[in-house]
Amino acid sequence: MVHSSAVTKSAPMKLLGWLSIWVTHKWAGATLLAVGAHLAVWFLPVKMPANEPKKPREIRILIKKVQPPPRPEVQPKRQVVPPPPRRRKVRRRKKRRVRRPRRKRRRVVKKPRPIPKPVPQPKPRREVPPPPRPVIPPRAVAKASPQPAPRRRVVPQPVPRQAPARRVNLRPYGRALYRSIMRHKRYPRMAVRMGYEGKVLLLIRVTPRGKLLGEPRILRSSGYAMLDKEAVRMIKAAAPWPAMPTGFSRPYKSFRLPVRFRLRR
Repeated sequence: MVHSSAVTKSAPMKLLGWLSIWVTHKWAGATLLAVGAHLAVWFLPVKMPANEPKKPREIRILIKKVQPPPRPEVQPKRQVVPPPPRRRKVRRRKKRRVRRPRRKRRRVVKKPRPIPKPVPQPKPRREVPPPPRPVIPPRAVAKASPQPAPRRRVVPQPVPRQAPARRVNLRPYGRALYRSIMRHKRYPRMAVRMGYEGKVLLLIRVTPRGKLLGEPRILRSSGYAMLDKEAVRMIKAAAPWPAMPTGFSRPYKSFRLPVRFRLRR
């Protein structure tokens, strides 16, 4: 059953529908369509321009006549007045200084001072002897004054001579002292980073028992306070030391100790 409202398709529409189906679904139709389009374009009435030779361009040159500039009026020459003659300066001759010969300095020889002569002293005058005393008999004198006790004659005893103190060789003790100090050597880290090097000369005083007397004295500095402090610390850390050999009678002995700080390269 067909509705009355349906619209019947016309013949050209049917033909276009059939061609679209035939072209899209069959390759032969697509190829025939492409060939037909190319042939139609080939046989179109198109006119191509003929190969005509190009005409040369005309070059036109315009020449204009330029009038020369007017000549300047010739002015009369000025009369050049010569300058007045210059007076020549009279140079005065300088007086030459006469060099006097230098006097040679005389060497002053100091004369020895004269030895003063001894002044003659006046001779002492002879004293007049006193008048003689009256002679008193010894018996009367013995009765008047008691007789003093007889004095004993003191004989001086000979002073015993002290034997000269013999010299004690302290060189081996000083070497042992230096070795014990160098064992406590520690290079400061900051000095290693900064690259400080130097030599410190110290003076210390040691008692016969081996104790450090006073503070170490810096005779020659290394130039850096870090290294000087480290050298003083080494000595204080190493003290006290063993006693000195017997025979050393002085209160202390001073030693000079060089401490070198050098980086290994």
